[in-house]
Amino acid sequence: MMIASYLFLALLTFLPLGSSRSVPTRTLHEKPHVARNGAIQTPTLTSDFMKNGISAEWAEGHPMQWGSEIKKFEYPVPLDPYSDFYGFVSDDEKFLVLVNTSDFKIINLGTEAVVSRGKIAFPRDILSPQIVTNPKGGYDLIITGQNNTFPVGVTIQLPITADGVLTGQEIWHTGRMVPYESSTSLRSFSNDRRIITGNYQYIEGYTPGIIYVHSLDDPKYNLTIHGHDDWVAGTAFSPDGKYVSTASRDGYGKLWDSTSGKLVRSFGKFVGRTLGTSFSPDGQWVLMSSSPDPWASNETERQGNPFLHIYAVRDQTAEPITIGPYTFAPYKDGIRSFEWSPNSQYLAIGTYGVLQIYDIKTKRFVQTWSQEDTNPSVWDIRWLKDGKRLAFRINSGISMYDFETNLKYWWGPGDFDHALYGLLTLL
Repeated sequence: MMIASYLFLALLTFLPLGSSRSVPTRTLHEKPHVARNGAIQTPTLTSDFMKNGISAEWAEGHPMQWGSEIKKFEYPVPLDPYSDFYGFVSDDEKFLVLVNTSDFKIINLGTEAVVSRGKIAFPRDILSPQIVTNPKGGYDLIITGQNNTFPVGVTIQLPITADGVLTGQEIWHTGRMVPYESSTSLRSFSNDRRIITGNYQYIEGYTPGIIYVHSLDDPKYNLTIHGHDDWVAGTAFSPDGKYVSTASRDGYGKLWDSTSGKLVRSFGKFVGRTLGTSFSPDGQWVLMSSSPDPWASNETERQGNPFLHIYAVRDQTAEPITIGPYTFAPYKDGIRSFEWSPNSQYLAIGTYGVLQIYDIKTKRFVQTWSQEDTNPSVWDIRWLKDGKRLAFRINSGISMYDFETNLKYWWGPGDFDHALYGLLTLL
């Protein structure tokens, strides 16, 4: 089962591509680029993507700013002035779903008509929703979150017809899906239409670290897994659906049998906390991200450095691959944004102002993109066109690199948008 991308990234997949691989970069200092209309300014780079020793060049017409798009769709008006907004397209690219913390609407991209509207039970704390294809025809809209009414969290499944119309048969699952800075909660879906939810934070009267496995096809199916002493920050299904991996603030990463809930293997204890986990697409590797815990009472736990730990899934005697330590200040918060390439050879790692590509075979970084400003984080990393392009979000925009053509793309705010955002933050 494939999960749809956000609208902007889904539209990018229509562009023609060839095949290529990345090469090592060299450091550079690129001044901000101003487009022909003088209204959009890109980041000051200290290192850019490269091919054969040549730095990436701008694709024709880029960088692009908001206002140059082919079509705009408006979000429903939220009840909450501090609402988060999400937009994503169904896997078959027929429907656009726009969601805030109180409302959602579904738009037919062929006719541009709104075919469904609905309310959401969470006035706050909505996490990235998803729309998944139902093998019986139609779709399921998955919305997850928590508030004072649902402190443990709840995940709502909304069946949708093939025409994008809500059936009205809501299905509620205990627990909320864990958020991700990379591909949001996609790792918490299995190919056999199961999802992972849980109690992911301290709540009075509830035991932290509980994991639930639900079926989107059988509301009575519920596997409960106990085994962490603190809240769970990351979950993932293996590509074949046999395993569930979990990363917890208790400093452990764990591997579970997804059918029985039996513990298969424990990783750690790492210094500090474990923030995220994912499997390589070929199922050979499982990744754990560890970092210091700024709230720990133990000074050692607070003063450590972030690492990425990569383990062989089937060979428990194999030495893990360790990436790190990440020693300079912006990375102390830990590494939450990472994404495997489709062929499982490369790992794209996003941190504050930096995106790096690590080659699992050679155990070295082969590409580094970095900007002078290390405040904004790289997130929502996407490999497109079978790994021939890489897209990511930073600085309120979307950046993309083409490994074959050595061209780079940018869609983002212009000077007016930055000024408006600054004004709003002061009000």
